Amino acid sequence: MSPEPALTTSFPELSDHLAKMALFKVNTGCREEEVCGLRWDYEVKVPELETSVFIIPGDKVKNAQDRLVVLNRVARSVVEAQRGIHPEYVFVFTPKPRRAKKDRRRTSLRSHNHGR
Repeated sequence: MSPEPALTTSFPELSDHLAKMALFKVNTGCREEEVCGLRWDYEVKVPELETSVFIIPGDKVKNAQDRLVVLNRVARSVVEAQRGIHPEYVFVFTPKPRRAKKDRRRTSLRSHNHGR
């Protein structure tokens, strides 16, 4: 299940991985640090409701108390789209290798005839 296309376009100025994180943040109320450090082992299945929640440990939360993160439909779709990408963290970014830039300086091919 991937995030709904209309929702991911809510952040057109962001790259795809940041748009997903922002979408999750907006729909859960999590702080940036909580989203960036969200781990799969914080997930707790709630089979009776056919969903899951995340319990972020107090040492990772500003007020030092365990935080229950309930997922609405949008946040759940973001999480499902991230499942299987990384074994430890929900949100990860692996930058694409950059190609070496060509030397943009151009060598002058003009002949300078100072004798004329």
